Amino acid sequence: MHTFVIILQVLLAIALLILIAITEDKNEQGGGVMGLGAAGGRSAGEVDMVVGLERITKPASRWVGGAFLAVSVVAAFGTKAVTIWHFLIVGVLYIIAMLYGGVVWETICGTRQKVK
Repeated sequence: MHTFVIILQVLLAIALLILIAITEDKNEQGGGVMGLGAAGGRSAGEVDMVVGLERITKPASRWVGGAFLAVSVVAAFGTKAVTIWHFLIVGVLYIIAMLYGGVVWETICGTRQKVK
């Protein structure tokens, strides 16, 4: 079981690196970290809404990053301690954090906008 957790952690790390490399930052003119962010499309700075590849990579980076964090916590338990219950508990906490984490963070920071 621990070997599966480590392999999953490595795969998530690679996926996260790729997503971060191709995600375009608002300050960049024509590409992500490696120049791949806006390849074949218009820049997000041209319009007010998210367009092109950025529409997929930003949320995917958030979900993969959260999954990597959750799997890393499970991997820290040790060889004999990881059971299916650990995956279920971490999975439920992960889904709750991904669905409501933004709302909680905006409320704590005071940046949450009131719905009219």
